[in-house]
Amino acid sequence: MHTIAEETGGTLSFIENQAVVQDAFSCIGGLLSVTVQEAPLAITCPHHGVRVRSVNSGRYDSVIDGDGRAASVDVGELYADEERRFLVFVDVPAAGTVEDAT
Repeated sequence: MHTIAEETGGTLSFIENQAVVQDAFSCIGGLLSVTVQEAPLAITCPHHGVRVRSVNSGRYDSVIDGDGRAASVDVGELYADEERRFLVFVDVPAAGTVEDAT
């Protein structure tokens, strides 16, 4: 069930016992209203040595600029209290030694 929800951009909620059924339905009610449409996520690397290597965005389209200094993800619609998580891999240059800084 988790994989189906993840692949389709849906959500999965597990109800452990009868006592939390009302809370679970309250959460579902909050998800019924779209709060943001066509939401973009923009990533920019301000340091010249840092580059975006890849973006794991699941079924959402992502683009990395040719020089790797910026990336974006087309998030689409977001519902009330909904979260989306993306994994961004970046290449960061090694820090120089104290001798290198002088």
